[in-house]
Amino acid sequence: MSGWRGASARFIRWLRVVWSGLRAACGDDAYERYLVHFSREHPGRPPASRREFYRESEQRKWSGVSRCC
Repeated sequence: MSGWRGASARFIRWLRVVWSGLRAACGDDAYERYLVHFSREHPGRPPASRREFYRESEQRKWSGVSRCC
């Protein structure tokens, strides 16, 4: 039974690594990365909420020039 549990644990760890990689590739982990950066660069200040963070990132993404030429 221990062989099965070991294989199961390795598979779960592999799934976590794959899931983490997919989230990073898609940008889905942006808020978590922001929190790490913010706590390191701005200690003592409260970070933006998840809602505020995504609202500001959408504004940055879609404001300004929206054409190629």
